[in-house]
Amino acid sequence: MVSEKRGNGPKNAGVLLSCFSERISKLPEQLQLIFFEDLETAIENRLKVLEAAR
Repeated sequence: MVSEKRGNGPKNAGVLLSCFSERISKLPEQLQLIFFEDLETAIENRLKVLEAAR
């Protein structure tokens, strides 16, 4: 489970990537593109919320 592997700090992105990279790479290329577009949108939206909460 990802939450068990998460630490504190910037290294989280690397841990998160390593947890999912194999599964993502098994998707067809078109679905990978859709996945990363969705991920980009989700990150952007989360950052906006967190920035507004400061």
